[in-house]
Amino acid sequence: TAIALFPGQQVAGQPEKSSCSRYELDLVRNLSAFGVSPNWLQNQSASESRPEALLSQLKREACRDGWNYSTEHFQSTVVTEFDLVCSDQWKQPLTSLVYFLGGLSGCFISGLISDRFGRKPVLFGSIAVLSIFSSAVALAPSWPVFTVLFFMLGLGQIASYIAVFVLGSEILVGSSRILFSSLGQPFVYVSSMMLLPGTAYLVRSWRH
Repeated sequence: TAIALFPGQQVAGQPEKSSCSRYELDLVRNLSAFGVSPNWLQNQSASESRPEALLSQLKREACRDGWNYSTEHFQSTVVTEFDLVCSDQWKQPLTSLVYFLGGLSGCFISGLISDRFGRKPVLFGSIAVLSIFSSAVALAPSWPVFTVLFFMLGLGQIASYIAVFVLGSEILVGSSRILFSSLGQPFVYVSSMMLLPGTAYLVRSWRH
């Protein structure tokens, strides 16, 4: 009887085979060659007729040959492109954090630059930043490059939002200003965010 190659794990309360590690391949081959069968429970007594191996005590190793990803929903994503799984899974939330740090930087920078050079130059400049880096991010060859470009996207996005908000508040007067500030711009922003999931579903490759 061959020993199972992949250790079990609990995911959301359901037993699954691990997708990040396996039992040491050479050890499994040696045990299987001697007809050793798996002993799943630590308190289970070994059979007299056949030696058993306690799987919970076998050494494990990380996957050495890469991963195969499901393409049922998406052809490729940032996670599958740069293998942000298992030991590199921490890079997923870090990428989002870097984006929001870019937005935080844009909050401080856009106001200072707007006061120095005016609202319109900052508005068109931030739109240019968004256009350039949103195109460049699709060509990122590695995760570090992608993260830097993602930071610039966050910076350009919030800078353009603030510039539009301040410019509209300064140009408009009376009820038009209130309508623009409280409903107009937020409605456009939220509507674009609501279109994003549908766009991501229709465009199955993140680079497109």
